[in-house]
Amino acid sequence: LAFRRAATPIDASKAGDNEPCVLITLNDVTRVETLVQSISYLEKHDALTGLPNRTAFINDLAQAIANPNRAEPELAVVMFELVGFTRIEHTLGSEIGDRLIREAARRLAMQTVPGDLLGNWNRVEFAIVIPCTTERQSVVGRINAMLAAFAAPFWIDERELKISALAGVAWFPSEGEDADTLVRKAAVALRGTRRARSAAIGMYTEQEDWWGKGNLELQIELGHAIERNELVLHYQPQVDVTGGRVVGVEALIRWQHPRLGLLGPDRIIPVAEASDLIVATGEWVAHTAARQLAAWRRSQFPLLTMSINVSNRQLLRSDVAALAKRIMAESGIGPGELIFELTESMLMHDPEQCAKTIATIRRAGIGVSIDDFGTGYSSLAHLQKLTVDQIKIDQSFVQLLPGNHGSSAIVQAVLVMARALGIPTVAEGVENHAQLAWLREHHCDKTQGYLYGRPVAADAIPELIETIQNRIFVG
Repeated sequence: LAFRRAATPIDASKAGDNEPCVLITLNDVTRVETLVQSISYLEKHDALTGLPNRTAFINDLAQAIANPNRAEPELAVVMFELVGFTRIEHTLGSEIGDRLIREAARRLAMQTVPGDLLGNWNRVEFAIVIPCTTERQSVVGRINAMLAAFAAPFWIDERELKISALAGVAWFPSEGEDADTLVRKAAVALRGTRRARSAAIGMYTEQEDWWGKGNLELQIELGHAIERNELVLHYQPQVDVTGGRVVGVEALIRWQHPRLGLLGPDRIIPVAEASDLIVATGEWVAHTAARQLAAWRRSQFPLLTMSINVSNRQLLRSDVAALAKRIMAESGIGPGELIFELTESMLMHDPEQCAKTIATIRRAGIGVSIDDFGTGYSSLAHLQKLTVDQIKIDQSFVQLLPGNHGSSAIVQAVLVMARALGIPTVAEGVENHAQLAWLREHHCDKTQGYLYGRPVAADAIPELIETIQNRIFVG
């Protein structure tokens, strides 16, 4: 208990002869003191995880930077982001989500050692400071161990839940000498990791930082790119696994920027979506690809299909079915020769509406492929309700073949499921003969990837196809 004491002298004449006394009043202020302590705690800590919050973390980092007695000369500032959490919370509710975050925080805390700083940045993002020597590889090893802590499933109310994590890293003092700069650059590195999807850890780069700062300028420039003929298409062949023949191509957008050189889809699409230019850009791709396919047809070029990507926002914001009808009417290409690739996650957004859109697109004579299959958590029952022309297995699984047990199991399950439903399959991201042999053994229909060559301009396609078909890609 906490007491506040008040002492008041008493008139001796009223207290009795020679018996002076003091009246003591005690007030119980325990609840007030507890409330003050709670408020002080919450000002510095995240209420859900108990970790230092954003403000406290910045202060702790600033003190670590300013500490003249710091044992290690460098600091690694790491931003972690939980991947897959939003889907779980939307499905199972915020209570399960809260408990999952607390457990994720506990696992991260178990990987820290004295001297580290760990904080909760904004619910699904955590920040860590790791003191280190100039030998940075040891820190990368520790970050990998932190990421590996998410490999085991989480069990909440007897439910098996799986999430993963990404990390972005900035270094003191080479990339910043104050807390705000270091945290911002670690966030930039995390954004680059999220965008690239090629590794779980990303280091800060000036190029990625410039990309974020220059995004607004690029949005303005993209609006003029079509009229200035700066957008081009490159094409990547799709090869029949059994016969080794090129049976189609995928059209991939490029931007021949006057200052920055050739930019790929990973740069163009985010800018187009952020600036509401995605509809105009997507329509340009569709019309240009259809015209190129028609030109190849007139020259008796032995090519069967042309695949183009339709983004999530393009599907939501435009009448893709009407676009399909216009393209078929204007180009004169035959039914099924042009294929729209829709991502699996797009189909999960509004399954009923997507099913109607797919049916309309197919009635117009354009095929439909589900792209990035395996990453959107579609169920077999949901897939049975859709009528599609092919399934495209995401490269993140293909690139780990044949040695990774988890990826092998997922790809094999997709192939078996597709064969049972009578849906052709395409594996993207094939880079070596071992992957190709595994896919052939498990009855994949078509493949594409750097094993056959990088995407090239339209005038280089005939030579690339001749090169592919003169090489041995069959067993």
